[in-house]
Amino acid sequence: MTLNMLLMLDPSHGALLRVLGTIERRGWVVRDMTMRSTDCEERAVRILAQRKALHAGSAETLVRHLAKLICVREVAQETQTQPLAAAAVTALGNRTSSGTQSQHYAIGAVR
Repeated sequence: MTLNMLLMLDPSHGALLRVLGTIERRGWVVRDMTMRSTDCEERAVRILAQRKALHAGSAETLVRHLAKLICVREVAQETQTQPLAAAAVTALGNRTSSGTQSQHYAIGAVR
């Protein structure tokens, strides 16, 4: 089973590490991740996770546990299941009207 999530994180130190640790400890593997900064100094993170074999953890339980983390402002489970890295790489190539790079960060596929 795969799970596609969008998280809004505080800009605190270690926020992403706490999220990734929670995902791994709940029996899921991060397959794809993209991150960008928003205007509000939040970080928007899209994560595509896959449940480990022989693990019975549900997607709803994982989302609920992530929402309880102090660094997470919002969690949304998305229905789209295609890999997100390609879209993030495309966004990296886009330029804003001032000619500067857009603030999209492609982390790439994590295996």
